[in-house]
Amino acid sequence: MTTPFEPPAPPPLRPAPARPGRKLGPIAEELSSAHRAWLGPLRETYLTSGLTLNELSALPIC
Repeated sequence: MTTPFEPPAPPPLRPAPARPGRKLGPIAEELSSAHRAWLGPLRETYLTSGLTLNELSALPIC
């Protein structure tokens, strides 16, 4: 009898490593809703990437 193949479980999520420099502050209240609509997801992606701004600037643009 054979057992079905099960892919390995993904590794547990780890918090992003500490970055040098200042932490991001809150999004300013006076920003327009359009600016907030793209800034929120952009900041979240940056924070979860674990990369620094220098590392991000070195990535090729797709």
